[in-house]
Amino acid sequence: MRTRIILFMLCIVFLSCIWIAGAYADPPSYSMVCKGGGNMGAELRQSAKFIAITFQKSPQAAAGGQALAPGTCAWVDRPISPQEPIMLGFVFEKLPEHFIIHQQNITILFNDLSIPDQNLRYLLDAIYNGKLFYVRCYNEANHIFRITHIGP
Repeated sequence: MRTRIILFMLCIVFLSCIWIAGAYADPPSYSMVCKGGGNMGAELRQSAKFIAITFQKSPQAAAGGQALAPGTCAWVDRPISPQEPIMLGFVFEKLPEHFIIHQQNITILFNDLSIPDQNLRYLLDAIYNGKLFYVRCYNEANHIFRITHIGP
């Protein structure tokens, strides 16, 4: 009888842990396509190892990425709605040593693109060289799209 009670209590603890972990998980994220260049910009917040990317909303869906103008983003299946943000946010692992932070702007030495974080390198290369890039993100409190995955 005592063994059953202990097993029952362990099951309750285990299920509680699963429920709590699920409560703190990221919400579902969705595919977005962006094209660097244009007025797209990136702001590095060094203390948080966070990059904020501002963009313009494409008037059409990004299916295939062919219709995107430089500096714009769109959902794969629809344009970004007027109520949705115009900023992407990404937390990265390592701060590149050759980044110069001056008045919240990023200066990159492209002749030595040895950025240690691969995802950050992918984003910055696309932003500053007018390339397409792909992210999965969710709308975090209606002011920023939080990036959860980078790449197709």
